Amino acid sequence: MNKITNHMPTAELQAIDAAHHMHPFTANDELAAKWANVRRLRRVVTGALEIERQEKRIGSSLQADPVVHADDGYIQALEGLDLAELMITSAATLTKD
Repeated sequence: MNKITNHMPTAELQAIDAAHHMHPFTANDELAAKWANVRRLRRVVTGALEIERQEKRIGSSLQADPVVHADDGYIQALEGLDLAELMITSAATLTKD
């Protein structure tokens, strides 16, 4: 800990030590690959939404209900996640390509 923690009560120090954000990040290649796929797919969808905005077919992404065609790798990465929430749309459908 740093010099500030020298003046903190023990209970506060224990709370800081227990906080997850205070511990070093450990690499998890599988988790990193999953989120790389999620981010990649999100970039594609947000790019398509931007085209729709520029063409004045939608005013914002919340007016969209995209149908996302993806392969098994992307579908697996999105398992358990809310696609509409990730894409910031009113709804979203994921289909196997």
